[in-house]
Amino acid sequence: MTTFTHPPRILFLYGSLRDRSYSRLAAEEAARIISGFGAETRFFDPRELPIYGSVPDTHPKVQELRELSLWSEGQVWTSPEMHGNITGMMKNQIDWIPLTCLLYTS
Repeated sequence: MTTFTHPPRILFLYGSLRDRSYSRLAAEEAARIISGFGAETRFFDPRELPIYGSVPDTHPKVQELRELSLWSEGQVWTSPEMHGNITGMMKNQIDWIPLTCLLYTS
């Protein structure tokens, strides 16, 4: 049997900047429910995240996203549908997370 030393760590990413964004509201409700089961949840605010490749990866918002990705053990992504796909804002966040951040380590 696995013994955990801390609650599950879940990162929420959302792909809209609207004040009343349904994807953000859905993520907040999911976080509320998951927190009720004991998980620790955090959100990344995508405002001011530069377009992928336009700045060095040492930019503070890029570092914040990558640190949260490394902290997390699970992620929930919510995005509005735009022309049959996720929004550019959501894709930009995904692009900034290097695959090495998503590898499971024990």
